[in-house]
Amino acid sequence: MLSEYVEIRKPRFAGWTKIFRNVLSQFAGTVVTLAVGFFLMPFIVHRIGVTAFGIWMLVNSLVGYMGLLQMGLTPTLVKKSAEILAKGEKEELNRTVTTIFTLYLLSGILAAALIFCLSFSLHQVFNIPSEESDTFKKILWIISLQLLLGFPMSIWPGLLTGLQDYHIRNGITILSNFLKAIATILLLSIGFGLISLILLGFALSVFEWLVSMLWVRRRIPYLCIRVVRFEPARLKDLVSFSGVMFIWGIAGTTIQQADRIIIGLFLPVASVTIYEVGARLSYYSKQLTHSALWILFPAASELNAKAEKSALQTLYLKGTKYLLGAYTGIVVVLLLFGKEFIHLWMGEGFEGSVWIMYVLLIGRLYQSQNVVAHVMLGGIGKLRILAKVMIAYPIINIILSISFVIQWGLIGVALATTFTLAILETYFIFYITKVFETSFLSLLKKCHLSAAISSIPPIVVIYYLKSILIVDSWTRLFLGILLFLATYFLSFWIFGTSRQEKATVKSLAFGMLNQRARF
Repeated sequence: MLSEYVEIRKPRFAGWTKIFRNVLSQFAGTVVTLAVGFFLMPFIVHRIGVTAFGIWMLVNSLVGYMGLLQMGLTPTLVKKSAEILAKGEKEELNRTVTTIFTLYLLSGILAAALIFCLSFSLHQVFNIPSEESDTFKKILWIISLQLLLGFPMSIWPGLLTGLQDYHIRNGITILSNFLKAIATILLLSIGFGLISLILLGFALSVFEWLVSMLWVRRRIPYLCIRVVRFEPARLKDLVSFSGVMFIWGIAGTTIQQADRIIIGLFLPVASVTIYEVGARLSYYSKQLTHSALWILFPAASELNAKAEKSALQTLYLKGTKYLLGAYTGIVVVLLLFGKEFIHLWMGEGFEGSVWIMYVLLIGRLYQSQNVVAHVMLGGIGKLRILAKVMIAYPIINIILSISFVIQWGLIGVALATTFTLAILETYFIFYITKVFETSFLSLLKKCHLSAAISSIPPIVVIYYLKSILIVDSWTRLFLGILLFLATYFLSFWIFGTSRQEKATVKSLAFGMLNQRARF
């Protein structure tokens, strides 16, 4: 129990307040990002068309795979910088950051060159209409330049995370999203098209990199990055960890991006847009709660460095419980209102997106029981079994996706993703409970039961509401969603948390507010 390790008046681990602050700021940044994406998507689709939007999503998937070249380095940078900053070793930080920056730079050159070379032939591989092939090629050229700059500049957001300054990082994200919304509406209203949106994304990325760099320089004034000081001998220590994180990145990218690639290979590119509507709601639901989990990565590294095993177990159990509680509420509300939501959001022609969303939501919900452990295992360096599971992810997912898309089309791709999640996460959970010295039955009792019980009252309320009221407008939809969420989280607060947990949450919240008031 969290309350066993966190006293009401004087917490033993001072980092709990920082974690609480970071969770709130991460949630705020995620909400703004998702809200901007939600409101812009139908506007963009109807302005540029389903084919152009499908091309955009296809390009994003290709870029996602290029990101694998740095995927192992980012969590390595976060973990190492958090540990080194906790120990106050200035010169060690400079050497580690220089090494990772050099690897970023080399990866960026490789990724940019690869995309540029492929731009001359990829339009023939995918089902790109001939009239859009030139646009597709130009987009890839812009993306190659963005990768060239973006890889080495990733050092600054990574250090921000290692500093655990999520409130700053999310402040940058919020501002960037507001600028994105305004600029997108202006560009498309004037008459510009897809190319302008790609250039806008590039410009906003440059803005985020520069602001992140200025803040990191302010927080770590002694930081000195010089490529000439690159030390090949340090690669062994970094590669042992980043290699597993690279495999982790392959798994996550495959689950997130492979479906769009496979659709582009076997079905018309416009089908990517139909799939994207359902997949994006599933993704939004996950991001709303899961995005804050990376806060636990440096926190777990810090606790592990201090050998605080009991606090690690508490962080795992409480993190899993609250994540399952929050995500269950979001999934259930989308299962109840998803059909009406998509119709009001996107209009006619997206009925197939509803079932895609349903299938993906079930898979994401099942996976959510393990995602806290995914992050924490990386943070504490438990990598062997994590690597095995992550190696299996892309293999199983791609095999199932190709088999299912031929048999069942778009819905088959969604089924392949959910089946992959169910198979591997079932295997993984028994290892997780062993690492954190608990049992599966104990996990069910402490984490799953509260979410399940808390779901019953709001489901009954909403089923009664829908039996007497047709949800045919945004007003009725939002009222129904708000009623469900209010009922669910009140139910979770009453039935899913102990008296001591309630007191602890209140203490942390009031403590953070008092700190802000003094500031």
